[in-house]
Amino acid sequence: MKKAKLFTMAAALVTSLVVFMGCPQPTSGGGGGGGGGETYVGDAVAAYNEANYYVYLESTTGVQDNDSELYAFDGTCALADATSTGSGIPEGSVALKVTNTGSAAGWSAGGWTTATSADMSAYNALVFYVLAKPTEFNGQLKVKIGGTSESPEIAVQFTADGTWKKVQVHLDQFTGIDKTAITKPFIFVSEDTDFNDIFYLDNIYYTHIDGFTYTPPTIPSPTTVPPTPSESASNVISILSQGTYTDVTGTNWGTDWDAAECETISVNTATNIKKITLTGWGLGVEGWTTFDITGKTTLHIDYWTANGTALSIKVVDFGNDGSYDGGDDKEITVPLTTVTQNNWTGVDLDFSGLETKGHIAQILVLPNGGAANQIYYFGNMYFK
Repeated sequence: MKKAKLFTMAAALVTSLVVFMGCPQPTSGGGGGGGGGETYVGDAVAAYNEANYYVYLESTTGVQDNDSELYAFDGTCALADATSTGSGIPEGSVALKVTNTGSAAGWSAGGWTTATSADMSAYNALVFYVLAKPTEFNGQLKVKIGGTSESPEIAVQFTADGTWKKVQVHLDQFTGIDKTAITKPFIFVSEDTDFNDIFYLDNIYYTHIDGFTYTPPTIPSPTTVPPTPSESASNVISILSQGTYTDVTGTNWGTDWDAAECETISVNTATNIKKITLTGWGLGVEGWTTFDITGKTTLHIDYWTANGTALSIKVVDFGNDGSYDGGDDKEITVPLTTVTQNNWTGVDLDFSGLETKGHIAQILVLPNGGAANQIYYFGNMYFK
């Protein structure tokens, strides 16, 4: 089933930038540290060698890859050469200047794409340099990589003090992707709400750093079963239950167009728990023949989370033609007012505002602006 694109990649190729993709074999780069943290940030040192895989490099060192392009996503930012940043330039004489154009609500994004995939599996670090000034940057910078799918966004912790910072992100943090076939070697997302705010990037490359490790955080999971619903089966259309109801048949938790991970797990006697990791924009639930919820006004969910901070649910009706994008599709998104952690929590979401209810085709689980990699466990989901 086709999904509408969240971003349109408007080609904003900066013609004077030189983009290089280096040799495929890694070597040990300088500097270690950073084990266990999200990123390692140190003083900017202009150090590179020919064996690294370069995403953005001005020097003629390395092998040029002419199929690389630099994009601004959907006009959210302007990209330009910068020969002066107020604090020198780590490599060469030109850095990349990123200016928030204000065309999106509180974010901008861009990055490099390649027509030919690259194998990054032998490297353990993505290294880049970033500079921002306190008067020109008030947001959060995040990075991700990808191929046919994209990794979660990784938050970059650095001080916007007008000096260059060297950032090392361990590749183990980029989950849910095939690192042997990377075609999006660097994507940045800036959550900055101020129009015309600026940051700079330079000297972006992959390498192997001896002693650079990453220990994923331990995230608790539920040890008790979800509550047993008390609603009469005759009043319920169930998408998910633990045997209390007969669920809608043909349901697929996860699609080929969403950006999330979902698996079915058991918790004690409950054998149909859905563990949902929101690695990107959200999870799609579909697969059934469209069904009718006329007369139903509420979607009930029993959920459990240890790190979730925000969540919303979208319900999509395909209209009388029963097909996607047929001109009469209707949808509504309802956020959770609050998210409770470390307990099974039941919520009733009001979907009475959905204009048509005769051909329900999709339910989307969305992070609603929350942190990347929120994990939710769903025990029950039903309309009533």
